[in-house]
Amino acid sequence: MTRCVYHPGLLANQPGGTRSVRRYLAAAALLASLALPSYLGHAGRSDRVVAAAVADHLTGRCAGLEPRARARLAHTIVREARARGFEPSLVLAMIEVESGFRRRAVSASGAYGLMQIRPATGRVLARRLDIPWRGAETLLDPVANVRLGVAYLGELHQHFGELPTALAAYNWGPARVRQRLGRGAPLPAGYARRVLDVWASLPADVGRPPGDSAGRPA
Repeated sequence: MTRCVYHPGLLANQPGGTRSVRRYLAAAALLASLALPSYLGHAGRSDRVVAAAVADHLTGRCAGLEPRARARLAHTIVREARARGFEPSLVLAMIEVESGFRRRAVSASGAYGLMQIRPATGRVLARRLDIPWRGAETLLDPVANVRLGVAYLGELHQHFGELPTALAAYNWGPARVRQRLGRGAPLPAGYARRVLDVWASLPADVGRPPGDSAGRPA
């Protein structure tokens, strides 16, 4: 897996670049100062740098999150994505499509939080991941929601083998996808296409390998 090293100087000559550098450095300083979970003691420099860039990306998007909560969410995104072989930027793309970074979003179909998880699915996943379940309120916790959502995508990817199919199953439900595959019917591609388009548009500093187009729209 290609790892990217973010360098603040790359932004200096861009429009608004000075503000971007300041935000990034502030995020990095905060991340360095936090008493964060023990896994960070073993995280590579690249993951720490990517987490700082993810925290900067979340600034202004996750309304109402204090800097420390935003930093923890960024580290959760990086950790959970890496643990399942995904890039953090894929998780950011899914959050953008699913909820527009609205952590308390509730859909008409009863899906909750950043990654729009239904309580029935969340309850099963929470039991597997040993996350305390407090009903739908659990899904409004950004860190818990991301842990559950990335784990769910990981299970679907392992089951179906291809990312576009896993994304379709995340959106449609795995049972409906299996039924269509069993009938030889085409899968709806709109959701996967939107996620992949957003993913391809994100900068490499949030974890997208430069020049890696695998699984991206042509």
